Amino acid sequence: REAAQKMIDKLKCLGPNSSAAPVTDVAQPEIDDDLLSKLSTLKVETLNSGASQKVAGFYRKLQTAGGSKLASLHMTSLKGRTGDYVTMLGDLGKEQKFEVTYVEVEEKCDDDSTQCLVQLSTLPVAVCYGVGTDTKTAHNDAARNALNYLKMMTKRTVQGKK
Repeated sequence: REAAQKMIDKLKCLGPNSSAAPVTDVAQPEIDDDLLSKLSTLKVETLNSGASQKVAGFYRKLQTAGGSKLASLHMTSLKGRTGDYVTMLGDLGKEQKFEVTYVEVEEKCDDDSTQCLVQLSTLPVAVCYGVGTDTKTAHNDAARNALNYLKMMTKRTVQGKK
């Protein structure tokens, strides 16, 4: 819950077309029982056909987009955990014009591992989770998961097969 709230606060701080604020600028929210009660009864609209078409269009456009980084992603194995996935994701973001933002989760895992989230300013916004022994390895794991997500979502079909 805390991580989701931090991401929401971070997105509010960014606003449309603004530059990223440092993670330290994100305020620590206090739990407001009234707000929590209102949020628990809040009705969230589901994805309608118009919005669904926009999302599908975004991924179709990304599938056909040029760029050596995107092409390289489809020919690269992401099975190993030792690659520099943070740099790879950053380069892909620059090439395809989306921002990459990492948010640390202060709470540790049960095994004392560090957790983080990475947000991609794609349509829709994508958020991927990462975990590691320290912040660097957690970021790398989150970037690897984001690259796997993008690889899956931009996979081209060949002869009617996926």
